[in-house]
Parts: sequence; structure tokens; C-alpha cells
Amino acid sequence: MNPLVSAVIPVYNGSNYLRDAIDSVLNQTYPNIEVLVVDDGSTDDTWNIIQSYGDKIRGFHKENGGVSSALNVAIDNMEGEWFAWLSHDDLWLPNKIEMQIHYLLENPEKGVYYSGYYYINPEGKIIYGNNGCWYSRGSDLRHMLRTGNYIHGITSLIKRECFDTIGKFDEKLRYTQDYEIWFRIAQQYELALFPMRLAKTRLHSAQTGNIKRNQCAVEFRQTRIKLLNMTNSLELFPELNNASISMVKKHVLEIYVEIYLRYLSFCISKNLPTLRMGLFGIGKKILPKPVICYIVRKLDREKTSC
Repeated sequence: MNPLVSAVIPVYNGSNYLRDAIDSVLNQTYPNIEVLVVDDGSTDDTWNIIQSYGDKIRGFHKENGGVSSALNVAIDNMEGEWFAWLSHDDLWLPNKIEMQIHYLLENPEKGVYYSGYYYINPEGKIIYGNNGCWYSRGSDLRHMLRTGNYIHGITSLIKRECFDTIGKFDEKLRYTQDYEIWFRIAQQYELALFPMRLAKTRLHSAQTGNIKRNQCAVEFRQTRIKLLNMTNSLELFPELNNASISMVKKHVLEIYVEIYLRYLSFCISKNLPTLRMGLFGIGKKILPKPVICYIVRKLDREKTSC
């Protein structure tokens, strides 16, 4: 069984790395992939690069509207059962899709399958890796509200059905569209971590997170508030529905949930990080970059999960 996978590359002025991204999709070992590349109103040579691939890919050109609008164009035109997206400056390992399809066929009924990944420099050299994190139902939503996104979009494989159920990407969001849609999917579906690194994400000075840092922070806070307001306590703590626990334990849990939600609401309203993230953020400001890289590499070698 080889379900069709729609590989999607949204791009805006990405002529510097686009060929590498497209080639990493065309070189996949999995045989049943369609490639959709959406040019979001580029003003450089992006569209010419897309056209140079001929019928190997399906190209779409649109007015600039942001990553969300480009991804939604692909969703509207995809023919596959599964949706996988790749940023124009990132790469997939050759067996990325094949490994995930094999895994999902053995572990069905999930909405999203994602994996670990490598960080690379502008020249493509691996800097360090991330094994990815997995959280159970309820704790996944709590973690997203506390600390943000823990799924890297380029590693994901999303069931087409998810978009029919929860809707497409929010085109009003310019920077947190992936974070917001993971949350909505997690409210309805289980998520699965594939325990290997299957993609490479490039770190470079022109990334949106570097040049739009303040705008990203503002939108992240607004998105967290929105997500908290659309979430109920049973979604965050499914164990409240556990009929086997005693009335005393349930009452204690209800008190804990009430306190937790008040604390979480306060932290989000003040845009406060968790203690661990706060300390790490201070460390990044006062320690030399080589020291930070050494610490991350050491943790990476020792870490098997979150």
C-alpha cells in the first residue's frame, strides 16, 4: 500500500535555496509523491526556477499573502491522502517519507506524524540535532500553551482528513500559523513522534524569526491567549473523565486544575516563560555562542526523549 503524499513547498523570494529543497523531495525513496510548489508573489528568480522543473512538479503563482495562504492553495489543489510541507530553505533526508509511511501503516489512526531533525548552517553543514518530543493527550495541549510549538513543520506528515475536520491554516497569522494549527489538530487527533531525524532545518540571517523577532513575539502571545480561550479543562486534563478514580482524588484534581488554569492564564497574559526556558534564555544572553553549542550538543547526545 503506497498512499499518495502531497509534498508542499511554499516560497517567497527563495531562489537562493529553492533548488536544494525541491531536489530533496524529488530524490525521495518513496515512489508515490506529487510535488506542489507555491510561489507567494516572489520578486526574484523563484518562478523561473519552479518552471525549469517542467512536469516534475506542479507550480502555482499567487499574490503575496503569507505562508498560510500559500499552504492553503496547496491544500485546495492537493490530490494526496497525506500532506507534507517543506520550507524552501530546508531539506528532507532521502528516506523521510518512506520511513514515515511505513511507520504510520504500522501505527494508524493518528492525525499527524512528525520526527526529529538536524540544524544546519547556511552551507548545509550539520550543527546539531533535535530528537523531537512527544506528549500524551492533554499534556500536549498544556505544553503548547506553556512553552509554544514543539513540532517542526518540515518533519510533519498530516492526514488530509484533518483539514476537513478542523479547517485550514489561519491566513491572519504571519508567524505562528504552524503552532496554531498543531494545537487545533491536537484537540481532535492523536499525534505520533517517529523516533528518528528525517529533515534538516537551515539557520541563516534572513529567516523570518531573525528579522521579525518582535512581530513574532507579539503574535505568539496573542495566539496563546486565543488558544487558551478556545480550550476547556477536559481537553487539558482528560483524566477528569476517568470514572475509576475516587471522589476524593477527583475533587483534589479539580482543585489542582482550577489553580493550574489560573496560573497559566496569568503567565500567558504577562507573556511569562517557564522557569526552565527563562534560565536557558538568560544563559544564551550571557554565555558565548561556542559554549551554548557545546552544551546543546552534549545534551543532544544524552537525550533520548523529552
